Amino acid sequence: MKIWTIQNGAVVETLLRDGFYQPDFSKSSYLAAIPPLESLYRLVLSSFNRINDCDLPGLVFAMTDADGEIPDGNAFLDFLHLRSPAIGSMTKRLINDNSFALELDFAMNFNPLLIDINDFQFLMPPVTMVPPYTEETFERILDNLQNGKFEPSVFPSGVIQVHLPYIRKENVVGIYKLR
Repeated sequence: MKIWTIQNGAVVETLLRDGFYQPDFSKSSYLAAIPPLESLYRLVLSSFNRINDCDLPGLVFAMTDADGEIPDGNAFLDFLHLRSPAIGSMTKRLINDNSFALELDFAMNFNPLLIDINDFQFLMPPVTMVPPYTEETFERILDNLQNGKFEPSVFPSGVIQVHLPYIRKENVVGIYKLR
């Protein structure tokens, strides 16, 4: 499965130098900058570890188009622009002079806890019940996330968030500078 992630230069350097990148939430500059997200990230990590019978310190957050694979770097840039209503605030935090888009190819021999990005953002603290989300959809999204099930969102974004245990050099199809 072809998927995409946005990472900083240090991640790319580690990947190219060591041939492997394993994230660790306790060292995440993103989480350090937004501490309220830690509880949600820990929930995703504990669900991933339980469902996949592993004990990882962190996950790679990646994405794909709900309508099919994104074929190349130019198409990914178009995808970011087209889906900016759903992911614009996230990409503003992630994309800077030291940002890279990594085109990855993964054999999904694990459960990647797929979730629509709108549903994930709905779970971000403080959770606010705004239509079309209700208490019932909140419980369903949490249950799906904790049990590794994917269901279409009540408010589809077109962006599916994918969680990866690591990135190996052999998973990398391409690396693209974003600025």
